[in-house]
Amino acid sequence: MHVIFLSKRYWPATGGVERHILFLTEALQRQYPKLRITIITEQHDRSLPLQETKDNREIYRIPLLPSLEQPELKKSIWTWMRQQKSLLQSADIIHVHDVFFWLLPSLPFVRAKKICTTFHGYEPPGPPTWRQRAWHQLAEVLSDGNICIGGFHQKWYGVEPTITSFGAVKKISQTVATLKEKTGKKKLLFVGRLEEDTGIWEYLTALWHLCELKLSPQFLLNVIGDGPLRFELEHFVQQNKLPVHFLGQQEVTTFIYQDADVALVSGYLSILEALSAGVPVIATYGTQLKADYLRFTPFAHWITTARPGNELLVAIEKQLVQGTALPPEAIHWAEQQTWESLAAKYMQLWSERE
Repeated sequence: MHVIFLSKRYWPATGGVERHILFLTEALQRQYPKLRITIITEQHDRSLPLQETKDNREIYRIPLLPSLEQPELKKSIWTWMRQQKSLLQSADIIHVHDVFFWLLPSLPFVRAKKICTTFHGYEPPGPPTWRQRAWHQLAEVLSDGNICIGGFHQKWYGVEPTITSFGAVKKISQTVATLKEKTGKKKLLFVGRLEEDTGIWEYLTALWHLCELKLSPQFLLNVIGDGPLRFELEHFVQQNKLPVHFLGQQEVTTFIYQDADVALVSGYLSILEALSAGVPVIATYGTQLKADYLRFTPFAHWITTARPGNELLVAIEKQLVQGTALPPEAIHWAEQQTWESLAAKYMQLWSERE
């Protein structure tokens, strides 16, 4: 079977969708060695080759000029996709990750193929516009099945999921207590993009108030990730002398979570990673859409959700002072959300509508 994935970004770019596809394809290849996988993505970095093979996965990158406006951008992508007619026709499955518009001009010569879609997150800050809802619903209608990451898509986008998933996680062992450094400081962890919608500003603002009011024990926040806000965030930290270390973009390993007392994260992947490592989670939200993103999940009652401002400040202080542990069932549930089990859901979707 030949599967083509379409995604705006892929390795070596980092982010939730990028990691989803990377770990998913690794699991698929482990379980189904004869599966041929091709990824079509944008050339987000000019130093990257337009075509290469990485770990037996073929990667095709669409060359795009950074100065292109949206209409010219779409036209450029559509032109490239039409030029890849033979590649698309070689696939048994075309699986789209949030970029269904890429396929529109190519649909006449690939309709004999099975076309599936994964709907990932949402366009911040929300609520979605009528245009965004229409694009989602069009993708649902023109797909032979879909996977919704999260339980909020039906309410906010009007999309009926074929399969619902909340992502997956690599197994992280929980020898937390034996690995923590004996510094006397509580350790907090943020993992994610340094952009507005990830809550990083809200977390730092709450920690600044904690420092000003001297309401909590000594702490240190490690920030893993990169993004357009990094310079501004680092300036804020330096100006206010906050105990925050920016560690940049790096691979998220077992030890990163094992060394944390609490995770300040609000994306599914990071939440699952923290829960599987036995680390309590505080997730912030600023809109009703983000609240439902966190609420319509199996893990909602195992994490602390808080609005920005005083509610978030109180939640962080309470966790730092009391150190409430996760219940064993939360850890067990998160550990069951493996990439192998998610790969099986993809195979189920691809095979059930032959």
